[in-house]
Amino acid sequence: QWGTLFVGAALARAVTYLLMYLSPPTSHMPSRPPSELICAFCLVSGGLIFMGSNKNTVEALEAYGLDAMFIFTVTMGLTALLMAWATVVVAIKGWALRREGKLSIASSTTFA
Repeated sequence: QWGTLFVGAALARAVTYLLMYLSPPTSHMPSRPPSELICAFCLVSGGLIFMGSNKNTVEALEAYGLDAMFIFTVTMGLTALLMAWATVVVAIKGWALRREGKLSIASSTTFA
């Protein structure tokens, strides 16, 4: 499972390179195509599944009668939750920076 996720990450990164080649960035501001989100998702979830594939974890899953799809499903949910939280935090940061930028521009124009 983790190997397939790493292959998916490599394919998504190849799509990113292709998109950046076909349409290079025109702004000095950082921007990334949506395939980078897929690549990040595959890398995070693949790494978590790889860490969970040790001998003790596999023995515990077998002792409780669980299969590989259980850990796969839990890992996908955890990865989605972590990435959604990171997106919310970055969005709040962007909102705060824009708000502070507007306040500093407004205050500098009134005193100039």
